[in-house]
Order: sequence, then C-alpha cells, then structure tokens
Amino acid sequence: MVKTTPSGKVIGEMPDDEARDTPVLIDIKAETGKAGILKVHLDVVFQSVALERPIGKGYWYLGCTGADIELQAKKAVIVRHSDDEKVEVKCKVKGGKDRKVDVKVKPSLKVGEDVEISIGEAGVEGGSSQEAETEYSSYECPLKSIARGDTVVWEEVLTQGQKIVREYLFTTLKLWAECQWSDTKRDGRVHVRNSTYFFSQQKRRLGSWKALLMEVTLALRGTELPNRNGIQVNYAITEP
Repeated sequence: MVKTTPSGKVIGEMPDDEARDTPVLIDIKAETGKAGILKVHLDVVFQSVALERPIGKGYWYLGCTGADIELQAKKAVIVRHSDDEKVEVKCKVKGGKDRKVDVKVKPSLKVGEDVEISIGEAGVEGGSSQEAETEYSSYECPLKSIARGDTVVWEEVLTQGQKIVREYLFTTLKLWAECQWSDTKRDGRVHVRNSTYFFSQQKRRLGSWKALLMEVTLALRGTELPNRNGIQVNYAITEP
C-alpha cells in the first residue's frame, strides 16, 4: 500500500472539481519484485481544462506542452527505470552556391603620340548556380530520462512542428522505477513541474493578447486554477 501526503493530491483521492481543473494528474502504486526490490509505478495524466471564453460562446483551454517528472526513492538504489520514448523523423537539408562571371572590354584608339581616345565599353555577364538537397532519418525523444543517485527524472515535451489535431499534450505516461531500499523505511517524493498555456477552440495556442485577456477574465471571475504549475507529494510504502 502507498500512502501520500498531503492527502487528496493523487488520482482517486483528489476531489472531482479539483481533478477536472488540474492539467496534470498523478497516481502512485508499488509492487514487490525479486531480492527485495520494489517496483514503483507512476501514472502521469495530461489533460486539457475547459474555460468559458471571455467573449462569445464556447470554450478555450488550458493545456500543457511539457513537464519534468521527478521520482525520488530516499536512500534507495535505482536498479532500473522505464525507457525513453523515440520518434523517427525525416530531415531535409538544402544548400547551394552561386557563381557570377563578369567580363568587360574597354577598347581605346591612340591618335598621335600623346592622345588616346576611349571608344566605348562592351561586356558579358554570366553565372551559374548549384543546389544540393540531403535527406536523412533521425530520432527525437519526446520522453527522456536520467538517473541521479536515488532519483529518476523524466522529461516529456511536445515534438516541434505543425500539429494536425492539437498543440498540447493529451495522453497518459506509464512510468516505473525498480528501487532497492536498505532498511524497512521505504519512502520518497514525486514532483511534477509542468508548463501550461491557453489554447483556442481549435486546440491552437493563443497569442499573447488573447492569453492576457483570458488571465484578466479569470481574475475578474475569481477563478483559481488548482495545481496549474504542477504537483508535489510525499509517499510511503507500508506493504508488503
């Protein structure tokens, strides 16, 4: 069994209104493994928060574009943890160069010993250009992780580029870490730091003026968005 403090900050314990208006939710579970190793499971749920528009009908949204998820197992050894997530991308690089040739001829006519007369100027201009395109495959990691002593940090980011459906995260991450404590006290901390922005009905990020309008509207309405910048909880594993 996993107990968390402060209470009411994980899925299943958080009040419904708070859970509806929280952009990133978490849940923590644990299971026993071999040789005294405990596997701590961490579910991270990214969702959008619907907000009534300042003007007109419909909704704008508060959404998240990235987060740092930190799991600390105090005084434990991190044996293994969930892997990175890779996405294959196609890259194109274009390069080119121009070369210009300019030839001019300026003839002259000499009259006598001391007089020289110019009779005009003729020239030819030419040039050529070369362009090359290189295409290759690469990988980006929207989910990346590092282990730091008794702590694992995952970084989840939205991939760059034009989005077809939405410009914020709307997904669930299934993370885990296998931890080995040297004593019977098995506890730690989970800290999620997320970046949130406002989005239109079409799920596109709002410009700075509309975002400011939404902030002012929320203040005038007295609306306070809970856990807007993340959640931090302490946990203790009491069983097995």
